Amino acid sequence: MRRNLWMAPLVALTLAALACNSGLPTGTVLFKDDFSDSGGGWKYTSYSTFADGRLLVKNDENGTIVRTVIDEPGLADVHLEVSAQNSGTAGDVVFGLVCDFSFSNDQASYYFLGIGTDGYYTIGKYFEGKLTTLTEDTNGSFTDEKATYRVAADCSSGVQTLYVDGKQVASTADTALSNGDVGVFVAAYKQAGAAATFDDFAATQLK
Repeated sequence: MRRNLWMAPLVALTLAALACNSGLPTGTVLFKDDFSDSGGGWKYTSYSTFADGRLLVKNDENGTIVRTVIDEPGLADVHLEVSAQNSGTAGDVVFGLVCDFSFSNDQASYYFLGIGTDGYYTIGKYFEGKLTTLTEDTNGSFTDEKATYRVAADCSSGVQTLYVDGKQVASTADTALSNGDVGVFVAAYKQAGAAATFDDFAATQLK
């Protein structure tokens, strides 16, 4: 369990404007990006860059979250997927997806759903300056530090559900947030050098 390791999240936001695409087999496609084009909308910052056709997100601030989202406010009832791989030296990195993201009055609000390559998973919420863990545990099916995992999330009607490689891992019910931007995140705990690479990001409409 890592709940007590969180400190105040790092305010680091990258916005992207992705072109609509209809390449997924099911659902209305809202966004899709394979990061083959570095000019596809994900901005370069000190936290995120393009590397070998993938999006690389780094986090060197222990106890914080770095997130990169698309600039498309108001998205609701979404299914998100991304291929993600641990690319740093930290052994306690967590990476995954962000939904229902908004930013107002110098404060961010969002849900985050992710995994670590030690089998840890979490679904959490950052709301009105406070970070809350909604659920967390360990799962032995994703413990390969070098593997690429297909991380997916449903954010719909007050329910947040996390999937890894097509299998449901956890689900929570929280109604504080209902719509917003979507994207990816990397969280660092006590070790420096947290990073993850992301590829084949897709957002589809659930309803």
